[in-house]
Amino acid sequence: MAKTYVVKAGDSLSKIAKKLLGDAARWPEILEANKGKIKDPNAIALGLELKIPDDKADKKPAGPDHAFE
Repeated sequence: MAKTYVVKAGDSLSKIAKKLLGDAARWPEILEANKGKIKDPNAIALGLELKIPDDKADKKPAGPDHAFE
């Protein structure tokens, strides 16, 4: 299930990425997940509900014995 986040005062995409994805440099993933909602990534609106992509760090790669599950 996708996570959501409501933009608060002082937020930026990089701050949200750091907080929720563990790395500020992952802000483009949030931008991509919210195409059409964000016109200017440097000026996100307060109260905007953003989709947050899955944290790739939580996913484990399939091993050879799990490839066909």
